[in-house]
Amino acid sequence: MKFLNIALLFFVSLPLFAKPLPQKLVVLSPALFEIIFSLGEGKRIIGATEYSDYPRQAKPIPRVGSYASPSIEKIVELKPEAVLLADEGVDTVTESLARAGIKTRIYKMKTLRDFETVVTQLGKELSVEKKADAVLTNWKNDWKKLESEKSQHRVLIQVDHDPIFVAGDKTFLSEIIDRCGSSNDMSSLNGYKQPTLERLAQTKADTILVTAQIKAKDLKENILAFWEKQPLNSKPRILFADPDQLSRLAPRLPLAALKICKDLKATP
Repeated sequence: MKFLNIALLFFVSLPLFAKPLPQKLVVLSPALFEIIFSLGEGKRIIGATEYSDYPRQAKPIPRVGSYASPSIEKIVELKPEAVLLADEGVDTVTESLARAGIKTRIYKMKTLRDFETVVTQLGKELSVEKKADAVLTNWKNDWKKLESEKSQHRVLIQVDHDPIFVAGDKTFLSEIIDRCGSSNDMSSLNGYKQPTLERLAQTKADTILVTAQIKAKDLKENILAFWEKQPLNSKPRILFADPDQLSRLAPRLPLAALKICKDLKATP
């Protein structure tokens, strides 16, 4: 019995090694896409979503549609050995891929801490632990640059329009606002939610931060017109962020956050 207890102790104390990733990957998350390139393993990616546009050398990679509704047919044609996804709203996609006989791996990517966990995990799965350590070192150093750019504002984070979705608590966008020294007006909500018009009208935000993908001029004008018509007690300033950087839990995020902090600090 004593020998058995020692054996069990030895077994449970062994480190858990991540299963290696195969060579041919389709990556449906722009954030995961950027992380893999930052680790020097972009050559493994044979398919990606339409918004996976960084770095520039990734442009020739075949596109399989959007993150939420990719073309399963196109993915099958590429013959990937695995498809990588972030965990936000992927149930129907994973079910479709499973029916097509394609293996998937899902990564939790909701908070800033998740980024560190995912980079460490991918470093092991891709056998590039030293590169992962370097990415994390740069990540931590870049966040320190926000310390001198803090200011106190109440911010509503708009992540989509028509219908409007906002970032609530337990999201990395909300954490960014906290690191800027400000507060999230929708912190009573968890995750990304569609608030009622009544709740929007009750906002006490002095700033509305729009991180939605603004691909057309009329969409930007529609957003401005929408907020102009709302019966708010005050008229908040509207800031338009670069969604390609700020909406992705990727290595460039701290520098995008730094710009937001500076913009908030410059707001009266």
